Amino acid sequence: MQAPQIPAGEPHQDEYFGRVETYRNALTVNVPGEAHGATTTLKVRYQGCADAGICYPPQTRTLTVALPAAAAADEPVVAFGSNSARGS
Repeated sequence: MQAPQIPAGEPHQDEYFGRVETYRNALTVNVPGEAHGATTTLKVRYQGCADAGICYPPQTRTLTVALPAAAAADEPVVAFGSNSARGS
């Protein structure tokens, strides 16, 4: 499997974590590769923080994702954030 393609976020210097990148509202990550089945399992780790410096505890989710039949699909298979109304 190739490395996920994560777009650059907004750089931020955090008092406790040092240099971090932040993403607001939604994030799309491409995971290149060839499908070898109808589904795959992804382990996603994330943490949400407010501008005031208060953060939620880190979260880890394991997702079983149905893969598209054709590799030409442009829509994200799993969406997080405010644009996720299309499906998850």
